[in-house]
Amino acid sequence: MRRPLITQSIIIKSIEFISFKISLIISDNDSLFEDLQGSSSPQLPIQSIKLLGSNQFQIKILGRDKKRNVVFSQLFESDGLGNFNFKIAVDDISNQIDLFQLFEVKQLPGIELYLGSQFMIDVTQSQKIIISDFDKTLVDTRYSNTKEVYRSLTSPLCNFPSLENSIAILKNYIAGQYHPFILSASPHFYRGALRDWLYQNQIFTAGIFLKDIRQLFSFSEGILTPKDFKVQGLFKMNHLLDILLMTGIPKKMVLIGDNFESDPLIYVSLLQLMQDRHDPWDIWNRLRKDASFKLTNRQNSHFLAKIYQLQNHLQNYKKQYNTTPDLTIYIRKKNEDDQLKLPEKMLESYKDNLHPYMGAT
Repeated sequence: MRRPLITQSIIIKSIEFISFKISLIISDNDSLFEDLQGSSSPQLPIQSIKLLGSNQFQIKILGRDKKRNVVFSQLFESDGLGNFNFKIAVDDISNQIDLFQLFEVKQLPGIELYLGSQFMIDVTQSQKIIISDFDKTLVDTRYSNTKEVYRSLTSPLCNFPSLENSIAILKNYIAGQYHPFILSASPHFYRGALRDWLYQNQIFTAGIFLKDIRQLFSFSEGILTPKDFKVQGLFKMNHLLDILLMTGIPKKMVLIGDNFESDPLIYVSLLQLMQDRHDPWDIWNRLRKDASFKLTNRQNSHFLAKIYQLQNHLQNYKKQYNTTPDLTIYIRKKNEDDQLKLPEKMLESYKDNLHPYMGAT
């Protein structure tokens, strides 16, 4: 039977909002449903290649309290790729919600197709998050030629060398009540394979953010374009901003990345913004000239708007706590002699926040 399935669901409760990031797809493949729910054997990315399809959906969301009474009900429309991104305010009613039930109501008019129940990630208590890059930070993945791409598609991620020092840093902070988020430039249909790897490494609650490559070939949906297939700066900065706009400004934040592409520059630029040392326009004007971004006019206006939105949250945070967030950056080096890919002035200014480490396999 062809029916909608959830391929991604991240619901985060912050102090001000409950933020939703949900993706649906239509499938008539029962094995795809099993793959998305998890299986006993590691999943291969190519098994989820059907996630390249797209449809428009409408979902009905019910919020139930701990006694399972309905205290919230509302309809939401997706974009053309089946993605939902929206927020509801935290108030006396939404504060009662313990879980959400999701129903798709557009595909078969008059019929509500049950999609499942979802619990929230609550960051209101600890207000501590850790965000880690995946490729070449947690796992030594390789995509430099056709042979390596084919191997990546047809092999479980456990076949690639794990970077144990990075994993140890991530798990140590998780044990300290930091909520984890994982960034990967891999296509969105790698989600099941990446989730399997995280579970195998006892990382169970991470929100996963991947590159939705359907945007690369769509003129109307999303902000990515074909040139962003290899250029990673835009994708990473966009998801960093998305995470912060979903979680709210954390009291403590840790970033883990590598020294191979643009991670040091992106992370330190975010640090500048979080510590309110530079005007958002100056930060973005420098980033957009970097080779790892190459922005179009549409992308430029989109991200500048997000940066100013984040700055408004930061100003409110600073007024409330009379300080700026504590931000720590770990950058994996392949060799001891590697120099961080940052201008000397930035290295000197933020050396107390930067922690290079060896991450050999």
